[in-house]
Amino acid sequence: MAKSRTSKRENLNKAKRQVQIETVKTAVELFNGYVKSWTQNEIQHLIQRGNLPIVPLANGLQVGRQRAVFKNNVWGLYNAHGELVETFTGKKSVVLYSLLDQLHRYKTAEEVLTKDQRLRKIETDFQHYNHTMNRAIKLRDYATIDVIASRYYDAKIALEHARNDLEKTLGMNKYLKVWETGNSL
Repeated sequence: MAKSRTSKRENLNKAKRQVQIETVKTAVELFNGYVKSWTQNEIQHLIQRGNLPIVPLANGLQVGRQRAVFKNNVWGLYNAHGELVETFTGKKSVVLYSLLDQLHRYKTAEEVLTKDQRLRKIETDFQHYNHTMNRAIKLRDYATIDVIASRYYDAKIALEHARNDLEKTLGMNKYLKVWETGNSL
């Protein structure tokens, strides 16, 4: 029997397709590299002009020259060198603090930081009292329940006030227009 001529053509087409796939992969990699480089350059130009872009990342946010990363139920703010600057309880707090700090509004930034730290301390106290009270209830230790109950309820009220106080401070950004323009403080 004679050999089929179509098998050679199929092999030739497979080789052409393989070359084309490799060419396309290379082109895509080059294009991705160009887009990534262009994006980084544009962000640097915005920062140099005084604008502070907020760019979402896989594990947090890039806020101007600083990076906010969510890890272990807290937001960590890292400077341009990768050093931890502060930790915060909420996303709004870390972004507002970062913007205010980079725009040299140190007094307002310190106010946000102080109120956030106060909230974090009261939350820790509340969790401790809650855990201690639950353990005392399980052990039927009524003397401990009586002592911890007052501290627990005081911490609960203080926690509510601290949250409201922080929310009021974060609400001031409407008047400063931080979220709309990023730098009109």
